[in-house]
Amino acid sequence: MISLLMNGSVGERGKNSSSDVYLIKALLNPYARKTKQAVLPMNSSIDAATLGLLEEFQKKVVRMAKPDRLVSVGGGTFKKLVEHLKAGFTVQSLTAPKKGLLTWAAEGHEGGLFHSRLLHVPSTNSGLTIGRGYDMKDKSSSLVASQLMKAGISSPVAMKVAAGARLKGKAAKDFIITNDLLDFEVRPKVQLALFNTAYGEKEKTVLRICKKADTVAAYGSVNWGALPGSLLELFIDLTYRGDYSGTTRKFLQKPLAQGDIPALKLIFSDRSKWASVPHERFKARSKFANSISSISPVQVTP
Repeated sequence: MISLLMNGSVGERGKNSSSDVYLIKALLNPYARKTKQAVLPMNSSIDAATLGLLEEFQKKVVRMAKPDRLVSVGGGTFKKLVEHLKAGFTVQSLTAPKKGLLTWAAEGHEGGLFHSRLLHVPSTNSGLTIGRGYDMKDKSSSLVASQLMKAGISSPVAMKVAAGARLKGKAAKDFIITNDLLDFEVRPKVQLALFNTAYGEKEKTVLRICKKADTVAAYGSVNWGALPGSLLELFIDLTYRGDYSGTTRKFLQKPLAQGDIPALKLIFSDRSKWASVPHERFKARSKFANSISSISPVQVTP
């Protein structure tokens, strides 16, 4: 879930800045949906409907004897709104993908602070992300809409979410709030379908880079058919954070082309080469690399 911060009070006699009003409406609407009430229109206006719903929330959820119809920065009502939002998320059993388990485990969680079946923005350089690694930053809205519908999301919802394609960082976070998508949560089957879509795209990226004329000229040709399948999974995982770059290829690509697995294991265990990679991701990759054997040849997605 994205971080939710207020800058000023909202409600009766509140400062009511536009961004704060949008945030509070986006937090009140999950309550409205749960209690089968009309949702608040997403705009910067504090009207009677907004104040009425806020008063009801303070009475029934915050348990205020005398609701003040005001949400203060860091106050009890704001904390309860966030708690109510989190309480609405579900924890369900998941089916893991047939390949890409290293990435699947690293790109999300079921439940908790990093519950991934929501719209989230993992970093300032990330776009709107759904589930485990389906990032919309480099996709067109039409492609996103098509892929979301194919994964099982209804057309109206897919079109609404797809409008956030190409955004990243703060703009992507603001999109979630202003479009009333804080409680948007996909089903496990949708998350799996989108993961498989993104993973297939990343696989094609690795294969394409390895076949580029300049890459082959500089480092040699990669014969994936003679390499263990888990090695391709490791290189695909690098693409999710942008860690398979021109810089890292300077020390990765030659041993890859040579099929030098012992050298690659040493590289993936050398923290100095991966200083910008989060510690847990580095450890997972290092452990995975050291488990690679010389059997089980690569099976490339058609």
